[in-house]
Amino acid sequence: MPSYEIGTMIKKLRTQKGISQEELAYPFISRETLSRIESGKVMPHTKTMMSLFERLGYDPTEMLQFFLTSDEADIKRIEDELYKLTAIVKRNKPEIDLEHSAKISGLLQELENNKAYMEKPLNQQFLLKEKALYHFYLEDDESALQLAYQALNITIPAFDEGKIAEYHLTSTDHSMIITLALIHRYEKRYSQAVDVLYQLKANEEKSILDLYARARRMSITIRALAHALTMDSRPQEVIDVCDEGMKICRDARVYLDYRALAWYKAKALYMLGKKDEYLALARKVYHAFDLYQEENNRDYVRNDVLNDIGVDFHLEF
Repeated sequence: MPSYEIGTMIKKLRTQKGISQEELAYPFISRETLSRIESGKVMPHTKTMMSLFERLGYDPTEMLQFFLTSDEADIKRIEDELYKLTAIVKRNKPEIDLEHSAKISGLLQELENNKAYMEKPLNQQFLLKEKALYHFYLEDDESALQLAYQALNITIPAFDEGKIAEYHLTSTDHSMIITLALIHRYEKRYSQAVDVLYQLKANEEKSILDLYARARRMSITIRALAHALTMDSRPQEVIDVCDEGMKICRDARVYLDYRALAWYKAKALYMLGKKDEYLALARKVYHAFDLYQEENNRDYVRNDVLNDIGVDFHLEF
């Protein structure tokens, strides 16, 4: 009988973190199944392996390629394509991109029609997550909210927004909690969005051990938090969380959300009446967006500054 070393690794990380088998396994696999995985008797399914590592605070993506069967690799390509399509959806567009929408719908249907795929709860959760993001794209917030809760209840039965800081979360759980906060924000429930995101931030601070994985997750969370705090007119808190977020980005060299955090800080300075500091930081953000050829964000900053204090950065070139 083969012995799978992946189980030894999972057991070592679990015991180091002081998590019981019941806590780590529930509810998507049984404690007995986890015991067999840890003893090397069973090779976990790809998503099971990912979820276990994520709950333990580590990023499993770099090792995935070594554990995929050919069938799983085919499914993974479909999931990756779907993930890319839903990751770039934008709200408040003049009209829905019908071609983009049709691609998402087709891939969702392809996965849903795969009976073997749909037998596994973590696959069901992934599909619910992508459906939630799709309905969010379509601005159907009620359906998006219900689908997000359904996705969360697969790994966190009886999910409670007031207990987010206590849960062992996977990347799918994280994505759905961010989506819940975004829906609250778009529905103008700003304080509720802020509370959800503060709890998610607290969860990440204590549970994610891998520095790079923590920085990637927390920069997303803090960016969403800064936006929600801005909408809730809490400028000093915006500055505090943006400073923290930018330090996290610098320390881990994860800069994707750095420019957005700097912009939210600039807007908070303006809200506090610090116009000179606002202008200086906004100018840096504008040029950073221009350097990275993010024209939409660059023009957004330009127009906001022009409306706020009558300065047109475009004329400085």
